[in-house]
Amino acid sequence: MRTIHAVARRILPAAACLAAGILIGAEGERLSTLFRCRVREVSFSGPGRRALVGRVYRPRGLPGRRYPAILFIHGLLPKGKDTPLYVHLLRRLARKGYLVFAFDLGGFGESVKAANYRIPHDCDFTGEAEAALSYMLRHLPVDGERLAVAGHSIGANLAVAVGSRDERVGRIIAISPGNFKEPSGTEWEGTTPLQRRFQRTVRRTVPRREWERIKEPLNIFRYLPLRRSAQVLLILAEDDAANIVEYGAEFHDRLDVPKRFVVIPDVNHNFGFDISSAEEMLDPAGVIRLARAIHKWMEAPAGDRRPGEGSKTPHALDRGAR
Repeated sequence: MRTIHAVARRILPAAACLAAGILIGAEGERLSTLFRCRVREVSFSGPGRRALVGRVYRPRGLPGRRYPAILFIHGLLPKGKDTPLYVHLLRRLARKGYLVFAFDLGGFGESVKAANYRIPHDCDFTGEAEAALSYMLRHLPVDGERLAVAGHSIGANLAVAVGSRDERVGRIIAISPGNFKEPSGTEWEGTTPLQRRFQRTVRRTVPRREWERIKEPLNIFRYLPLRRSAQVLLILAEDDAANIVEYGAEFHDRLDVPKRFVVIPDVNHNFGFDISSAEEMLDPAGVIRLARAIHKWMEAPAGDRRPGEGSKTPHALDRGAR
């Protein structure tokens, strides 16, 4: 009987690993991450003491430990931090050992329910991101020496805006930043394409004057030159729109700080999720490669690339790697 028990103790873990290996694709990824990070919801005050809602992704570890940390800012997607693209990405990063704090900008996700928040009059995205950073540093177990601000699409622009002027932020991760070099003059119905998209997302009419105020801090070129202590990772999708690629490439070329430029192959602006809402995963490889690119750069020693150094040809991750 003892022999049977000893054999069972050896066989059962192997069988469990084999069963886990059968769980492939998005569902397998979702199940595996449930057991390797902790998630909790928080709320905090933004500009004007308006309520904002956040979510903490924390690796499972010993109490009292401080983690390398990433503040993540979502793009122009109605569900904000709850968009499946971001949920998958941030869980992956937490599994790799990072504490990640994501939050809903005012007018998006859970923050849209705040009774005292008026769109567009109360929209102060830069102030909200700064409030999230302060909350993160004050209340979460963050290693202040290993802190990054990251964002996707419009969130990437906000990451540059916040990270460029806050000395507490060592690294900035800009994922397919939005092109806010809009042409001058009016277009159809007196609005620009970005303004119309913003209106569809928040389901409100945004007067041109309010839109100009909202988008003014979002042109990342206004923050050049960056402070010398900053480092920047710029990530683009291979199938990003041409104007986004040109905008990002020009920004990278003009940076005079340690930097890296990565293109994720064979993916759209939403990195393997549907292009309209980023809710349906079309190919898990995109978000896997995205998480790996961020982790690889975060693990590199600080200042491993001299200011201004870097090829104009971006580094593309191995197409075959998963």
